[in-house]
Amino acid sequence: MNLGDREGPLTLYQAAAEDYRTRLGWWATARGSEVWTAPGRPVEALIVPVGTARRALAVLRHGGVSTPVVGMPAPPVERWMFLTQPGAVPVAEIAAFFPFDGEIGYAHHGPSLHQEVSWGIGLPPTRHPDSEAWSWITPDDTPPAPLLLVVGAVLRALNQ
Repeated sequence: MNLGDREGPLTLYQAAAEDYRTRLGWWATARGSEVWTAPGRPVEALIVPVGTARRALAVLRHGGVSTPVVGMPAPPVERWMFLTQPGAVPVAEIAAFFPFDGEIGYAHHGPSLHQEVSWGIGLPPTRHPDSEAWSWITPDDTPPAPLLLVVGAVLRALNQ
């Protein structure tokens, strides 16, 4: 056996990470009951409360735009995560669009208001204690939409 080889079958989470790597070309890894990708490589993400997210997805679909969306049924507030193309917009400009109340998150790689950050992006079938497994709301192989299109849809949804 060589270094890195493993014995036995893959777990559900390891198999999902392997699938994302081979089928979608995304860097992905599994740790316990979580599957992760790194932002800035294949995708970045906007994390939005489910009510706003449903309206934002409707805005995108009305405009003929689709993007991968993950359902995150974690208490206390269910959220959806819109996967987007990496943004070429400074993080401070994205943050300025939204109230700083923790309701909307932006997972990205790079400088964030004077510090380097790298948020992990969870992928289905991630499962946290006391919550259901994460799932795809839209197909995972949907090409990610440009970040600013999704930001615009979320802003419209917030104002509805």
